[in-house]
Amino acid sequence: MLLKHLSGLHAINLYNMQGILLKTLPVVSGSPSVVIDADQLPNGTYVVQLVNKESGGKIAEQKVTIQGK
Repeated sequence: MLLKHLSGLHAINLYNMQGILLKTLPVVSGSPSVVIDADQLPNGTYVVQLVNKESGGKIAEQKVTIQGK
């Protein structure tokens, strides 16, 4: 999974549908993208949450589905 245009982000959180945090990926300042290795995740639906650098609060959330492995 590739996420682009990360200006102003501090971290990316990945949750399962039960709300359990599976991964936190730091966003390196100036990095244009982050890759989430989905090969280690079973098929299913997950929530990707973008965390703001300044406030530490979430700025966006999106459900993603991994299938066909």
